[in-house]
Amino acid sequence: MERISSRLTFVWKFIFPSVWIVGFGIGALGLWVDMGQGNGHLPSVEKKREILVAWIGGTTFLLWTCVGLKKVRMDSERLYISNFRTEISVPLTDIEDITYHRWLNLPAIIHFRIPTVFGPSIKLLPPEFLIPFYWWWGPIPPAIKNLKERVGLKD
Repeated sequence: MERISSRLTFVWKFIFPSVWIVGFGIGALGLWVDMGQGNGHLPSVEKKREILVAWIGGTTFLLWTCVGLKKVRMDSERLYISNFRTEISVPLTDIEDITYHRWLNLPAIIHFRIPTVFGPSIKLLPPEFLIPFYWWWGPIPPAIKNLKERVGLKD
């Protein structure tokens, strides 16, 4: 069985968003209540709002890109998709399209002809996700390219 998604999917789905959201949230809250500064000089209201907006924007982005990630494997006929609680199998013939945004370094998205338990599409991180600059200058990740070829999709 061939792995299509990164081995770090669990970290990017659960650990990184949790640490970032809580850590940045505590920092943003600290600006509002003078936590840890003790000098009585609070930042301006505009600066506080900027940090709060950055935290809300970052949280939204992480929830949109990371929390929906799936672990994906395949054999000669099926995809095996897991959200780390439930695993389903989908025939390769049910794949309608695969999108990969190289310049934005966003997850690859597999679109299905028939919606699955996880919806009409799933997000996954290719194994090469963290190789520096691979996503700018490198070719389409081999795992995604191989899946596209098996399904009969063109780049």
